[in-house]
Amino acid sequence: MARLRTCVTLILTVTGLLALSGCSANDSQVEKPATGSSSEAPIAVPTTKPSTPSDEGSDTPSPNLTRPGATVTMGKWASYEYTGTTQQKAVIAARLVSVDKVTAAQQALLVEQIPELSDYTIWMLQVEQTKVSGASIATESDYAAFYPVGVNKKKVQYVTMIGWNDCSSKVFSLAFDDGAPVSQCILGATKTDQPEVAGVIYAPFDSPYDAHDGNPINFLK
Repeated sequence: MARLRTCVTLILTVTGLLALSGCSANDSQVEKPATGSSSEAPIAVPTTKPSTPSDEGSDTPSPNLTRPGATVTMGKWASYEYTGTTQQKAVIAARLVSVDKVTAAQQALLVEQIPELSDYTIWMLQVEQTKVSGASIATESDYAAFYPVGVNKKKVQYVTMIGWNDCSSKVFSLAFDDGAPVSQCILGATKTDQPEVAGVIYAPFDSPYDAHDGNPINFLK
């Protein structure tokens, strides 16, 4: 029987867009999740109120929406309204769990797949999310709205990968709809003359947190 090989696709976003891919024979096969909206009837979203300007997150997930531009320290929860592909809405709470350099073995693997990363220090960040209220959003996702940043809250190089078990991002599931948390992994890369990665911003397009027309939520360690 032929040996199955799973491809690990990595995209390094630079001034232009440079896309490279590689294959690893020892990774498990990753199946692309189905997309689309749930067939369940939407549930009304409870009325929420903006957080106060001094808000720096909460110790527990809250239905109160975090104001655009707020800085939330690691371990604290921030809440925002998420709109799905068919305009279903839900309140999601998120928090930054960890910011670490990848291990030497992980760095070597990533550089093997993308040689251009040899001049970078690569950082792995974990973000935890939980649904607070609202319509069913199973099979939806918003992990692509998180971007790694330095201490100055400016974006650093963002590395996107598919099929790497060490750092994976997930769509929302039925269990997530019922309150189960989900962990998202984000990779950032910096050169020696750049600030270290300090966290992530939440900046989805066409929202109050848009990095261009709004003000992101800053999750910093």
